[in-house]
Amino acid sequence: MSSTTNISPIAPGVRLHLTDTPLARSLRHPVPDCRATRRYQQSLDNQLDAERRDWAVERMGREATAPLCRAAFCWYSPLSRHHRDPVLLQFFQDGFRKYVGNIDDSGLPKRFGLNGESWAHGWDIEGLIYGLHFCREALAADVLELAAARFPLAAHRLANLKRTPEIIGSYGNQRTVWTLGLYLYGQILNDPQLTALSDQFFYEALDKILDPSGQVIEQQGPCMHYSYTALTYTWLNLAVRGDHSRDSLLSKTLAWFRARHTDSFYPLAGPSTRTYNETLNGFVTDLLTAAESIAATDPLPLEWVSQAAAHADLVRSAHGGSPLIWAMLACTGDHTPTTAQREQWDAPRLDFYGHTHLLKRAPVKYMLVRQRYQTHFNLRDYLPFSGIQTWAWENEPPIIHPTPIAPSTTQGFGLDTARQGVSHNWGGYGAGAVGIDGYLKGNCLVARYDWFWRVVVFTPAATVVVEFGRGGNRRTLWTLNRVEPATPKIESGRVTFTGRAGCLHTTLKSPPELVTLPDGHAWTKNVRQLVYDCGDGMVAFALSNAEFRFTDPLHFTDASGNYELHLDPRLLTPENPGNLSIDTWKLARETKVICLTGNP
Repeated sequence: MSSTTNISPIAPGVRLHLTDTPLARSLRHPVPDCRATRRYQQSLDNQLDAERRDWAVERMGREATAPLCRAAFCWYSPLSRHHRDPVLLQFFQDGFRKYVGNIDDSGLPKRFGLNGESWAHGWDIEGLIYGLHFCREALAADVLELAAARFPLAAHRLANLKRTPEIIGSYGNQRTVWTLGLYLYGQILNDPQLTALSDQFFYEALDKILDPSGQVIEQQGPCMHYSYTALTYTWLNLAVRGDHSRDSLLSKTLAWFRARHTDSFYPLAGPSTRTYNETLNGFVTDLLTAAESIAATDPLPLEWVSQAAAHADLVRSAHGGSPLIWAMLACTGDHTPTTAQREQWDAPRLDFYGHTHLLKRAPVKYMLVRQRYQTHFNLRDYLPFSGIQTWAWENEPPIIHPTPIAPSTTQGFGLDTARQGVSHNWGGYGAGAVGIDGYLKGNCLVARYDWFWRVVVFTPAATVVVEFGRGGNRRTLWTLNRVEPATPKIESGRVTFTGRAGCLHTTLKSPPELVTLPDGHAWTKNVRQLVYDCGDGMVAFALSNAEFRFTDPLHFTDASGNYELHLDPRLLTPENPGNLSIDTWKLARETKVICLTGNP
């Protein structure tokens, strides 16, 4: 089927197919009665109780249809304390009549929500189609007649939208919402044209969104808001088709989400294509669906997602009607991880992400680090977050954590590392302007910011940042965690924090200035920064615990051993800063950290 092929109109009044389809089997198979499903159902019931006090059928789009879906599911579910409550059935049918009755003869639902004229119609309508399946044996005849009369019009309009990213959605959550809507219509109307069109666009997009690296791509890269939604709708497309072909990748994907959070459930301020969240995004609940679906073979992602969702106080999204509905439908009972699985899950990791299936050479590059601490390093980002922005020791809250206006950064003449990112390799070698000057070799990173160099070492117990360059005096700012602030105690060469084992160390002798930013903006309110005058020489910082010691910038000791950093000699030659005749990859290859004693 060509991407420009129009879908033929569907005759209004067709028979609805509510049984014996992949969709019907996905929605109506028995839900196990276990600890997890009882917890999800209780949360849904509590949400429904709150909504019943202020039901508003007049709402638009998903805000109107998701509550109807939740009511229909609680009416259907034998685990619900509202099971077979006739008030819920009446509410669903009244809302269905109101919403679907407003689909005009062109197929446009007059009660559409945000972007519901185009791709988002998929999530405006999905809850109603789910609800028809949940309540199928008790629906009034006029509800079924209305669906048979108006759904074909809306489905035809959705299928024949102009097939450009602005209309059918860019890669990520938007495209998968559109393909889901097509598939749901194709199933309930028994129209193979619709399911074929949905299959074509969904499977073309699948590996571009659910990246083989484990990243979930939203438009051009990962996003610590919309990647949750993109995973949910990718999973929903697979689930309603009964497709388990990506189950093994889901384990890797959920491990990636976990690595993008500290053990205290802060999102790392790593690359994000659309949105920054300073605290845990409530949409972490969206991950429950995929985690439940693979729990029989890999239960640890579900354990983490459940902890994160509880930490977020189960802030609920309306995706899929509610992700809690789909978590119940995907649940296969309670499962216990093996010792080997837990050892693998908790093993230290240092992962570099520099490519995606979608764009091959990705515009954002970064690494995620889990040792005795959790951190990251962004080489390039859309947000002003290059470098290290979030760092937490073990399960403590981070001691540093940024805001977009106040990132941790090093500044100097023409230099602001957080905002400009690692320089592009615009010299006359290698990949040219496409490449960037940041390379990881083992546990050692070499990165260039114009005339300025950073060498970063990740040991099992410390993150060490060595900075130098011949561009003049510099200052380095470290942004402290304002969400859960800890009082800093400034000592010679070290800053400790009340109630935290994590510390900030430096080779500088002069103490930093503790600066409180003006609170005239939401991103500066209650922000404090440690400001270090670095001069023009080599300076080193370390994020570790109190056991850490610097001998000099290239020699240090931490809880895991005694280390010596060997720099490629060309990094320190007078002509090198900003000199593009030396490939940074070669400099990284010859730069290494040696553990003299200890267990790295």
